[in-house]
Amino acid sequence: MAQGLARKDRDNAAILALLGRVAARFAARYEGEPLPVAEANTAIVDFRALVARAADIERGSVDAKLAFANEIATFDIGTTVPA
Repeated sequence: MAQGLARKDRDNAAILALLGRVAARFAARYEGEPLPVAEANTAIVDFRALVARAADIERGSVDAKLAFANEIATFDIGTTVPA
């Protein structure tokens, strides 16, 4: 889904693709394993905060977008606190 959005919004494609990778890494971490409710709740809060920041930066400068893309490139839901 993120990749499809990235294809439609080339100005924000890198950020959209990276958000998709953040979600995929989280899903892979728990594949075939139970996800405790507390961790699921924390993950939802973390990811919503990250998406909200992405929405805020959508019309930002190229430098701001690059800085945000670099930040989320290594972001892991539930293990990293969003700025």
